[in-house]
Amino acid sequence: MRDRQKQVPTVLLLEEDDETRRPLVTNLRSKGYRVLVAVDMENALVWIENLAEKPDVFLINQVNTSLEEYLKTIRSLYQQTTLSTDTPTVILAERYPDYLEGSEKIIDGNIFIVFLENVEQLFNLLYCLCFKQ
Repeated sequence: MRDRQKQVPTVLLLEEDDETRRPLVTNLRSKGYRVLVAVDMENALVWIENLAEKPDVFLINQVNTSLEEYLKTIRSLYQQTTLSTDTPTVILAERYPDYLEGSEKIIDGNIFIVFLENVEQLFNLLYCLCFKQ
């Protein structure tokens, strides 16, 4: 959680796909977020271990991996690193039925899955997570 006047919120983005990563980073930065980019989980681990200040949100785009596998990896990451379980993790769902579009679910504690309808939905969630009262 950040004091709006003092610090820019940091998002650690795990995005393996170059074509998706570039516009996502550009959009996040245009909204005022500091974005750290990891191209795979190993790269994310390096970021987490070497940062003096941990990210406010860990954002993952689900690509070619089951949700169960991501959850297992995220829980392992919390156990193996200094990343706090208080740090929200947001998973952008890759494929989902139409009826889920535009919704968000809390999966486990501070782990969220988002079924995007549009990018504003993501920005609204990130704002709430970074500046929760």
